Amino acid sequence: MQRFISIIFSIIIVFFLTLCFGHSVSANSNYIIDNYDVNIEIDQNNFYKVTENIDVEFTNYQHGIYRYIPYRYYNKTVFENQTYDYSQLFIKVKDIKVKDKELKVSYDETNNYKFVNLRIGDPDSYVIGKVNYLINYEYQIGKLPEKQFVYYNIMGNMETNINKGSFRIVLPSKIDISQMKFYQGGVGSSDISSASYATETLSDGRFVIKGSINKPISNNEYLTIFLPVPDDYFSTAPILKSNFQMFTPIFFILAIVNLLFVGIIWYFYGRDKKIIRVLEFRPPDDLTPLEIYFIYNEIDGNLGGNKGIKEASSLIYYLANKGYLTIEFLDDKNFNIKKTEKQLLKEKNHIIQFYNNLFKNKSELTKKDLEEIFYSAGQAAVINITGYNQTDKKSNLFKVMMIIGTTFILGLAGFTLFDHYSFMIFLPVIIVLINYSIINLILSNKLEKSISGTKKHSYIYFILLAFTNIFGLSLIQLLSNNLSLLILIFLLEIAYSFSFFIKKRNDEHINMLGRIEGFREFMLIAKKNELEMLVKEQPSYFFDILPYAHILGVSKIFTEKFSDIKMNIPETYYGSGINTLNYIFLYSYLHNIDTVARTSYTSVMQASKSSFGGGGFSGGGGFSGGGFGGGGGGSW
Repeated sequence: MQRFISIIFSIIIVFFLTLCFGHSVSANSNYIIDNYDVNIEIDQNNFYKVTENIDVEFTNYQHGIYRYIPYRYYNKTVFENQTYDYSQLFIKVKDIKVKDKELKVSYDETNNYKFVNLRIGDPDSYVIGKVNYLINYEYQIGKLPEKQFVYYNIMGNMETNINKGSFRIVLPSKIDISQMKFYQGGVGSSDISSASYATETLSDGRFVIKGSINKPISNNEYLTIFLPVPDDYFSTAPILKSNFQMFTPIFFILAIVNLLFVGIIWYFYGRDKKIIRVLEFRPPDDLTPLEIYFIYNEIDGNLGGNKGIKEASSLIYYLANKGYLTIEFLDDKNFNIKKTEKQLLKEKNHIIQFYNNLFKNKSELTKKDLEEIFYSAGQAAVINITGYNQTDKKSNLFKVMMIIGTTFILGLAGFTLFDHYSFMIFLPVIIVLINYSIINLILSNKLEKSISGTKKHSYIYFILLAFTNIFGLSLIQLLSNNLSLLILIFLLEIAYSFSFFIKKRNDEHINMLGRIEGFREFMLIAKKNELEMLVKEQPSYFFDILPYAHILGVSKIFTEKFSDIKMNIPETYYGSGINTLNYIFLYSYLHNIDTVARTSYTSVMQASKSSFGGGGFSGGGGFSGGGFGGGGGGSW
């Protein structure tokens, strides 16, 4: 019983001792800092040579300690009733050394600060007991943008108590210290430190402040010095620049040279020869309507995506004219399409694929059937159409090279922005820039085609391109507030746009476009007597040409020219209301087929869309933890 009472009494004593001396117990039971000695030598450049001599006692096995030191501050601070913005202050942490210990340096960003992280120790071994760490680095601040001062977090925030601490701060010359203050406490604390200090002047004129703490620094506390100095005190201090600022002149030179090079390449390798129209009465080289569409609109067959699917409705007329199917017009809105016995022996692959997908399950199709299957049939035709060599290989190569070169310069500039901006600012700028560039490239491509004559309304694309540039650049300027970046992006975006004009058509394509444009022009200007002669030579001329007129956008004008020309309607077109003289009526029937095809295309596209479904220079000044440097650390 006496032994039991002794154990209980011992427990009570330990409990009360813990309460009484709890302030000296480490917040991190893995280690204790017995002594933290800091020596800071500040020169006239406002560069700090820092030596940290840390005596640590590990109570558990650990690899070592880590230190993190802030070097970018993206917020504002207030002290002496004035607000200071140090987002454009680009501090450098250099020459990091740790005596006789393994060191790994990395970089991180959190809470609007960027840190250099020092991991000290061997990841393959452990330490316990007393260990000394001697850390050296240069903390380069340079010229402050407004008032000059020494405001520095000397030590603290180490995830454990600092039982003893001392400091020695060497300034370049004697200074009035009447306004000097030391703060000790948590971040934001304005408690004046009871630190003891003394001053002396060295033989070379330098001024020394030397002192020590009078009470331990807790794990979430700092010891901070604040000392205003005259504006000319750091007489030779440079204004430090970010990587982006240092390389901006080079980026400008590269961007201007790149833009000039794009212009030179375009002049020698990107200018098209003039297209000479050659009037033709029939489609050149027996090309199918879909081939004419892809060549005329300069679309690579296998890269056209969904382009040409709606236009595949012209193949229904084409197949009817060839006798492979018949079209029965039931009334002005309804029709049936029937498969004939004639075999597709010598037709091109895309025609065969369209036909097979059209009559995959049935030999007769109603209007409703066509709506359901047309998209898949048109897609089969587009997928299987043979690509047509349209551009000069050398100009294509140069265009790709210029786009890659421009992207490379933009990428280099973007890489340096990691050093200039915080991630929260950098990421929105990059997202806007990527979207802006993609839209710019699309509109530039459209503008090139409109100017080259394969697209209409070039002024619309020009206006859209101008609006995109104004809006995109304004948004980037709003986010970044950086005129140099704005000008650089503007130069590179011009180069992007101009690169698309390095697109020289090859001689074969120039010749083919001339023939197709001549064929289209003939359908627009043909006279009655010319058409009568063609019908006399080829009774089915109107029906054979109609699919091409449809593809080239002149079917209505072309049809009206035959209103007074007598000719028989082929047997493949039949039904109530059709007679030998009513070609306008026939055109309206055929137009109804186009409407069905477009309805099928639109419904599929809409369906596909719906299926996607501590430390540092932080707010408030003249307080503990508000200065430069410092940071914190712990064990690992």
